Amino acid sequence: MTEFNNMIEKYMSRAVKENPLKIAQSKNLRYYSDFRKTIELLDTCLTQKEMKELLERKLLLTTEYSQFTYLQSASEISVLAYIIEHYKNEFKYEPRYNGRKNPECSFKYKEQIINIEVKTPDLSNRWDAESNSKLKIFLDERIPKREEVVNSVVQSIESNIDSSVYSGVEELKRLDNKLKDFLISANEKFIGTHEEDLNILVVSLDIISDLDEWYSYIFGEDGVFTKKSYVESDKFKNVDAIMLSNAMCGHIRYEVEMNDVWNLGNCGNYLFLNPSKENTSKGKFFHEHGLQMFGAFSLDFQEYLRSLDEEKSDYLEFRISEAMIFTNYFKKRGITT
Repeated sequence: MTEFNNMIEKYMSRAVKENPLKIAQSKNLRYYSDFRKTIELLDTCLTQKEMKELLERKLLLTTEYSQFTYLQSASEISVLAYIIEHYKNEFKYEPRYNGRKNPECSFKYKEQIINIEVKTPDLSNRWDAESNSKLKIFLDERIPKREEVVNSVVQSIESNIDSSVYSGVEELKRLDNKLKDFLISANEKFIGTHEEDLNILVVSLDIISDLDEWYSYIFGEDGVFTKKSYVESDKFKNVDAIMLSNAMCGHIRYEVEMNDVWNLGNCGNYLFLNPSKENTSKGKFFHEHGLQMFGAFSLDFQEYLRSLDEEKSDYLEFRISEAMIFTNYFKKRGITT
C-alpha cells in the first residue's frame, strides 16, 4: 500500500493544474478519493508498465491536458474497474488479438469470453455550438443533398427570427459518422477473437439527449442495426453488441457530482444486440445473461420497449421517427439525471 501511495503521489505532483485530478485533489473532492480507490483496483490486475502508461499517457499526469483524451481514458478506466470488480475471471488487459489493434480488455463470464472496446466521441464542437446564442437546427435523419437542404432552411429561418434573441442560425452536425468510425475500428480490433466470443463496443456519452441521438444512429432510419444500415454490415460483422453509457457525464461534472462517477454501476448502461446475432449462441447468452452484466437498466429498458410495442399506439411511430426514446423512458420511470 505504501508503494502504491508513493506512486500516486509522485504522479500527482507532476500533474498540470488543468487536469481534473489535480483540481479535485487541491479541493479535496470526492472525485479524487474515488479515483484513488479505482486505480488501486486496476493495480491488482495491470502490470507496472501498464499502470505507468495508463497514468502518464492516458490520464495525462505527466503531460499537458487534453479534455478529449482525458474523457476517453476516464471512460475506459470506469469500464475496466467495473469489470475487474465484478468479472475478474480470466481478465486480460488489452489482449493481443491483432498486433497493435487490440480491444480494452476481455474476461470470462458464465463460460463466455467477452471482449470490450470503449470509444468516446469528441463532443467539444457540439458543446461550443450549444453555448452560443444562435438558434440550432438538427436533422433527425440522413438525407440526400443535406448541405443544400440545410442552407435553404437556415436562410428561411434567418429571415424570420428575432435578432434580439438569436444571433443567427446554425446546424448541429449529426455525429453518425463517428459511430461508423467506432464500428469499423472495433471490428478491426476484434479480428482474431474466437468465433464464439461476444464482442461489445461501449460508447461513452454525456447527457440524455446524447443517448437519444445515438440510439437513433443504431435503430432509427438507416440505423446501423437496421436492414437499411448506412454502414455496410460486413464492415462491423465482428461487433456483436453496442452499449450506450452516460459514463462521460460524471467526469465532466466532477466538481458537483455526489456519487462515485468512476463506478460504472452508477451510470446508465444500455446494451443492444446486433440483430444478425439474434438466432445464435451469442444471442442466447445475451438474453439470458448479457442484459444484466452492466446493471439493471438494459433489461428494464428492453421491458420498456416491449411495453411500447404492445401498446401499438401513435407514440410508437413518434419514438422511432423522433428518437425521443430515452427522454420518455426517464420521464416514465421518474429518473432524474
